[in-house]
Parts: sequence; C-alpha cells; structure tokens
Amino acid sequence: MSIIIVNYNNINDTIECLDSLKHTIYPNYEIIVVDNGSMADSRQILEKRKDIKLIALDKNYGFVTANNIGINNSSGEMICLLNNDTIVDAKWLSELVNTLLSNDNLSATYPFFIDYGAPKEKTWSTPKILKTLKNGTRNLIGYTIYNVFDDYITTYLDASGCCLLFWKDIFDKYCDEDYFMYYDDVYFCWRLQLQHYKIERTPYAVVYHKGSGTVWREGLNSKGIYFCERNRIMTLLIFYETKTLLKISPLLFLDMIKKIILITTRIFYNPSYAFAIISAWFWLLLNLPNIYKKRKFIQKERKVPDSEIIQGLSYKIANGSNSLGNVLNYLSFIYTSIIGLKTYEFLTNKCK
Repeated sequence: MSIIIVNYNNINDTIECLDSLKHTIYPNYEIIVVDNGSMADSRQILEKRKDIKLIALDKNYGFVTANNIGINNSSGEMICLLNNDTIVDAKWLSELVNTLLSNDNLSATYPFFIDYGAPKEKTWSTPKILKTLKNGTRNLIGYTIYNVFDDYITTYLDASGCCLLFWKDIFDKYCDEDYFMYYDDVYFCWRLQLQHYKIERTPYAVVYHKGSGTVWREGLNSKGIYFCERNRIMTLLIFYETKTLLKISPLLFLDMIKKIILITTRIFYNPSYAFAIISAWFWLLLNLPNIYKKRKFIQKERKVPDSEIIQGLSYKIANGSNSLGNVLNYLSFIYTSIIGLKTYEFLTNKCK
C-alpha cells in the first residue's frame, strides 16, 4: 500500500496531514511525499521526517505529473492519492481497502468527505453520514450536479482525486500530464468506465478536506479557473464518441455564450477571470492536433459505448432551484429528450 501526497509550499497543511496519518489503523503502508519545487524551508522540514519517502522535484511540474512520479516510485500494489490539505479518520484506509477488495471488478474507491471546519468525531454513525453526504455526478458537459443518485455508493465520473484508492497495475499512469491540475480524476474515472471497470464510494471512510488549500494559499485561483475550463472541454473532446459530441454541441455553445456574458460583465472588476477563460479557449484551439492524438488513444482502447457512460450522468445544467436554473434545466430536459441522450434521471423516471 502506497499513499502519495503532493506538496507545493503549503507545508503547514502537509504536516497536519502527515501527523493525522500516524493514527491510521492499517498495517504495512508507505507514505511518499512528492515536493513540487517548494521553497527551501518547506523542503528542509520534510527532509527531517523519518516517516515518509521524500521525492524532491526541481520545479512545480503540476499535481498530475507529481502523482505520476510518486506512483512510479511506489512499492505498493494499491495506490492511494491523498491531498495535502486533508486530515484522516483512524479507520479511513481500512474502510477503503475493504471496499476495494469486496468486488473483483472494482478498481477504485473514494471516501466520504467532511468539511475541515466540522467537528471531528471518532466514529460516524449511519444517520450522521447520510444527513451530511452529497452524491454528486457530472452533467453532459462536465460540471458537477449534486444529489442525483438514489444511494451514496454509486458513482461514475465524480470519484475525487482528493482521496482516491485504486490498483496500481490498471494503467501505466494516473492521468495525462497535460492536465497539470484539475479534472485529472474525471479523466481517470472516465478511462476506467470505458474499460468496463467499476468505481464505488466508501461512505464510512472519513476524510476531512479544507478544499483547494494550495491553490488559494498560493494565489493561484485564476490559474485554477484556467485549468478547470481548459481541462473540462478537453476531457469531453477526448472521451465522447463523435456522435455524442455532435449531440451535446448546442449545450456547449450555450455554455460558451454564458461564459462570454460573464466575461463581459466582469472585465473591469475581475479581469483575471476573463483572462483565464479566454486563455483556456486559445490553448484548446492551438492544441487541437495534440488533443486529437489523445482522443485517438482513448477511443482505441474503448470497450463500452457512450450510452453506458451517459446513464450515470445528469441532464441538468444547474444545481439548486432558482428560477434561472429551473429554466435552464427544463430546456436541457426537452433537448436531451428529443435527441435521445438517456441520462440517469431518464432511466429512473426522476426527470422532474
């Protein structure tokens, strides 16, 4: 068992995460910390620890590359990616491993995330977990939609790379390194689904998460917006069949119109947002040949059609129940009904 943690300057969170791992009730695991070119003082603190294997990189290669390097230097048959802005419950790892071993066709699992500010409890009873838990999935154009499934175990493309346990020998690497950060977990899960592997949530494995700790502390929020937009669209272009891309193109066009309106309204008081979105679109245009190569690779190893993927997605455009969101969701419902994209809600008669 190998636990991979990536650090980039955010040393206080990393130390808190490492200290919480000392209470983990599970035998025989190694902790690999990949430092992404942090400042000297951060690296010196990590070098003094005897409970980790430190891999010190010369610069920030990104979350994805750092994880790939950590995996390549690991000795475990199972890999657990763990964000450095988390602390863990004592039984988190044993619960995850028990789930992964419960089904021969199960290839990955992830825990129940609790906001870091919530009270820390030694045990979590079923009512408390079910009261707090959100069961998210992706919609047809790659955004997260909450409270879709009937249970808290089912997942398709929304297993979180914040904490993700999987078999090491599934793929040659975790994610394409052009992703740098964000949507890497969607890439990984979508690739699993195309191979007919299963992903399942472990609701009684508890991990407390601060959320985008390194990004916000390093002032990289505009960079986060850039990579989220860029990687979301790239993922759709890589993984969908051509006929599906054609069907969802009106939804993508409407989303782009919405972004243009946001850019126009924010250009003066939030120019970093506008620059991030526009930069993402330009990168996609300039890299279409490279994206096409990635697409050919993924489509060549496909074993299941898009219909099996879409049955775990949502037709909804917006979360919540405000007037605009309701209108957008209704229009999307009409459109997906007409073109025959059978999302989870259609298959379970839960479209309203």
